[in-house]
Amino acid sequence: MTQTRRYSRNKDAPVGQVDVFGIIHGLDKLVDKPTVIEDNGLKVIHLLIREEEKDTPGYVEEALKLARKMLPEAVSKSKPPWMNADWQAKRRKARNGL
Repeated sequence: MTQTRRYSRNKDAPVGQVDVFGIIHGLDKLVDKPTVIEDNGLKVIHLLIREEEKDTPGYVEEALKLARKMLPEAVSKSKPPWMNADWQAKRRKARNGL
C-alpha cells in the first residue's frame, strides 16, 4: 500500500505573489516605509517612490496609505514663520513701502 503525500494548502500567498485577479499580496511589506523629517520643530513625512515602482499596480496607493497612517507622528511643535506676528508685520511694512 502506497501512501500519497498530502500537501497542505497555504491560504496566504507569499509576499509579492500576484494572483489571477492581478492583486499583489503583501504589497504593504514591499513598500518602502516613509520617514518623518524634522527641522526647527517642523515635521514633514518624506515619501520616496522610484520611477520603476510607479508602474506596479497599487504601489503608489499603498505608499500613500502608509504615509497617512504616520500623520499623528508628524504633528509639528512650532509654527511656520508666516504665522509669527513679527514676520507678518515686516511683510506688511514691505508691501506698503515703509
